Amino acid sequence: MSRISVIFILALALAISAMSVYGDEPGFTSHQQFVTQNVGSNPVDFSGAPTSGRAPLMVMFSDLSKGNPSGWVWDFGDGYSSGGEDPVHTYANGGVYTVRLTVQYPDGSSKTQVKEKYIQVNPLPLEANFSAAPQSGKAPLTVQFSDLSTGGMVWFWDFGDGSPASSIPDPSHTFTGPGSYSVTLKISNEQGESKSHKMDIQVLLSEPLSAEFVGTPRSGAAPLSVQFSDKSSGEISSWIWDFGDGTRDSIESPTHTYIHEGTYPVTLTIRDNHGNTDTEEKLQYVSVRNESPLIDSIPISAGWNFVSVPKNLAPGKDTAQIFEHIDVAGHSALQYEPSQGWVPLLRTTQIKPFMAFWIYSAKTDSVPLSYDSTSQKIQPRMLSQGWNAVGFSEISSVEARKALSSIRDEWQDCLGFNATLQRYDGMIVKGVNDETAVHPFEGYWVYMSKPGTISEIKT
Repeated sequence: MSRISVIFILALALAISAMSVYGDEPGFTSHQQFVTQNVGSNPVDFSGAPTSGRAPLMVMFSDLSKGNPSGWVWDFGDGYSSGGEDPVHTYANGGVYTVRLTVQYPDGSSKTQVKEKYIQVNPLPLEANFSAAPQSGKAPLTVQFSDLSTGGMVWFWDFGDGSPASSIPDPSHTFTGPGSYSVTLKISNEQGESKSHKMDIQVLLSEPLSAEFVGTPRSGAAPLSVQFSDKSSGEISSWIWDFGDGTRDSIESPTHTYIHEGTYPVTLTIRDNHGNTDTEEKLQYVSVRNESPLIDSIPISAGWNFVSVPKNLAPGKDTAQIFEHIDVAGHSALQYEPSQGWVPLLRTTQIKPFMAFWIYSAKTDSVPLSYDSTSQKIQPRMLSQGWNAVGFSEISSVEARKALSSIRDEWQDCLGFNATLQRYDGMIVKGVNDETAVHPFEGYWVYMSKPGTISEIKT
């Protein structure tokens, strides 16, 4: 065969091959779903399933390439890519997407396969919807709106109160005045279609802040404990009490003890969540006399009591027998020793100053005391590091820092128990609020940073 014949045969073979590729043979469908580039000898190929559906559409891609590729770069046509061999990708929006796969081989070469218009995603139907929380309340009312629409690409919120519109999916808006507001969300898609949804927000008139309070009793001998009760109106978020003696409190209805003689103004300032305030000041509201009558009994409340004695008791009447008439309802009277823990009281247990005892009573009662008539000095007591159950050696209330002056370098915290309310009082912290009063006949937990000896207050 001549060289010219060989060339002719090769040319004819190429022509037939081209007819097969480009559709000149019977059975070729001219309206294919996608067009594949780099066909023929290209070893790169892939498939995806499904290739059409409604958004969001999750497609599982599979690499079908030959030649043992060592790396893959997928371009999904929607701005996202992957380096996996068989990735899964979700098309969030409607559209027609071209997918490109580039594979790398161990010898450093790479090949690419492109399937144009390979994925067809139908958009979700355009439906406008949203939620609001809360849907009603007192002004000023802040409402969080959340878009629940489908198929939308553009948002337009009209809050119905004349304020500027919003174009974000989930806006927050504050309605400053009372009224019924019709809120409208309009959404649009890329085709220019739009849908709207409306909801009414009910905003009620807020009750204005008005500070008011009462205190009981308003006069008496020092130390005088006054129960203050907040009678204010409005949406109150905080309280500031000024008792006129240099101390303050921030609870709704506090109890305050006036230690010194005098006449005191009391001021209450209230605040709401929006920064609005109102103040009520009552001049010469509390009157305290300088009287300290000798008290010869321990008051006992129904429930648990944390008690102590302020002075030495008379011989023969200085043991736990003084509690025998109390109906303890089956409970043991207790004392706390740091080295032993809780210890039940015996009839012979000595009841001394600087010690504190827990006793339960089924009813309100009292424990009569007989003091030692001699001028015997109260013996100091060694306190251990950690928590100690302690009483004080005064017959009238004094500031904690004064009562604890003998252990000023060792004590850190002091905690009393309110037997009437059956709960602990606020913590007294050294250097923070140690001007707070401590009271005779009551027991206290005292925390020591190191051992120390508590003794009578030096006059």
